Amino acid sequence: MKSRIFVIIIFTFFVGKVYNAPTINLNDNNPKTTNGQKELSDAQAIKVLSKVYKSYASYSSLKMNIDITIKDGDFSYKKSGKASVKGEQYKLETRDESIISNGKTLWIYLKGDNSLQITNATANDQNLFCYPALLLQKYQKYCVVEFLRSEGNDYVLQFTSYNENCPYQKITVNINKSNYTISKIEASETSETSYLINVKNIEKNKTINQTAFSFDEKKVAQSKIQDFRF
Repeated sequence: MKSRIFVIIIFTFFVGKVYNAPTINLNDNNPKTTNGQKELSDAQAIKVLSKVYKSYASYSSLKMNIDITIKDGDFSYKKSGKASVKGEQYKLETRDESIISNGKTLWIYLKGDNSLQITNATANDQNLFCYPALLLQKYQKYCVVEFLRSEGNDYVLQFTSYNENCPYQKITVNINKSNYTISKIEASETSETSYLINVKNIEKNKTINQTAFSFDEKKVAQSKIQDFRF
């Protein structure tokens, strides 16, 4: 059960929504203050992030493969899946579960015991654990951002939190040099708890059938359905 919860959290963290240009503030140059002291991030890092935000703001949809590694003390869990994202709608298919949202309803289908959990898909949930560029812009306000290095085909940036509004102590991000897509994120909550996400085979602006973002509840016995909608 713990592994299932982590997969749900980390997926919504990473692919909660693809957004249109108005959602991302392309003029936000990241003014940050804490206790009256202005924190200045690395100018080179800010320049790279600006290009990342513009890149993601131009996508109407995304399809990708995701490898997830969760570490929590002695607990370690790995999972791979295929994700599709369009607007506020998303779908993740793994060996063990299907996580589907049409922007209004969230279905979590657990394949092993053929059970289904249904809840409301809320904007608050999506904003808390959301698509990476939107997450980075959100947390950029509460972090010092450094350009760590150029590494092969990637730029590597590090976000270091100085404000409790960012739930992660550090976020390390690999950004593809040629198209400014995010290829890897490692987010550390504590010295013992971290999430590592690798993204592969990104397909942009692909046509995705609307049926991909719905679940046929008739496939599951009523006794196996938990409906938490209000």
